[in-house]
Amino acid sequence: MPNLAKILLEDSARALISGGLLLLVHCVPVILKNDLSAYPVTDEGQPEFTFYQKAFSRISQAHFKRARVKVEPSIFWHKWLEQSPSFKSVTTEEVLVPVGRNIKRE
Repeated sequence: MPNLAKILLEDSARALISGGLLLLVHCVPVILKNDLSAYPVTDEGQPEFTFYQKAFSRISQAHFKRARVKVEPSIFWHKWLEQSPSFKSVTTEEVLVPVGRNIKRE
């Protein structure tokens, strides 16, 4: 089976104008505690159980099972972009985007 993610990246390189910018966004919704650590995926009745974390974990597992992949391809994007002769100045950045109540940082 061809690596569709790598094909997508190379196809994107052909579509960009010289010096263009490729912005890839990957979303992993999680519920964060006030200290910005994620709640664990646990069973109901266990400490720190949240329905959302459990539900998203199950949806993600079902997605991977249906897609027949063992790992999320986005974790390899940086490496693939660096290895490609089509891309220069590859950088990655993790950005937390709060949705819902505001969290005050100290």
